[in-house]
Amino acid sequence: MNPVEEVKAQGILKPGDYGWWKVWGAQPKDIQPGDVVMVKGDEDWTEITGLFLSNAHPVRLGFWGEGGNRFTIGALCPVVVLRRGTHNMLA
Repeated sequence: MNPVEEVKAQGILKPGDYGWWKVWGAQPKDIQPGDVVMVKGDEDWTEITGLFLSNAHPVRLGFWGEGGNRFTIGALCPVVVLRRGTHNMLA
């Protein structure tokens, strides 16, 4: 099962459970390879597989997503970042 399917299937976690937890206070600059991300307002999760510098848009951060898709997110764009672990995390 890929990470996006795991997020959709995990249900509600209790403290100490291993799973995909929200990174509280995360901004696009906090996104790391291996995270699962959703831009607020969208309904699709994307697994981040890599990062790149976006020279064309200095205030946009570049990411490689599932299937090798390349996309950018504005530096101040509200995002929901999930990271694998056993508890809530701060960015």
